[in-house]
Amino acid sequence: MTDTDLLSRFEALALAPGEFRHRQHVQLAFAMLDRYRIGLRRFAEHCGAAGKYRDDLTCAWLALVATRLAMGPYASFDALVDAHPDLLDKTVIPTR
Repeated sequence: MTDTDLLSRFEALALAPGEFRHRQHVQLAFAMLDRYRIGLRRFAEHCGAAGKYRDDLTCAWLALVATRLAMGPYASFDALVDAHPDLLDKTVIPTR
């Protein structure tokens, strides 16, 4: 199954339980994270800031947000940042 097919079927709740094993969990994580990375890179290029995009920083921020999300649950993004205001401090993850 392609990444696009898996994403579509997952979001539509159209996967049978037997079709969603560990391999598909990993594939879905890859597809969703890759979609984010590609989209952010494209947005930076669109804004004339392609040189500002750094994959290592993007992945580090995704990991930090995921770690904080695991401390939840949070009813909203605002609830998440109320509990973890450092997420809005772009110096939390060093750029060099």
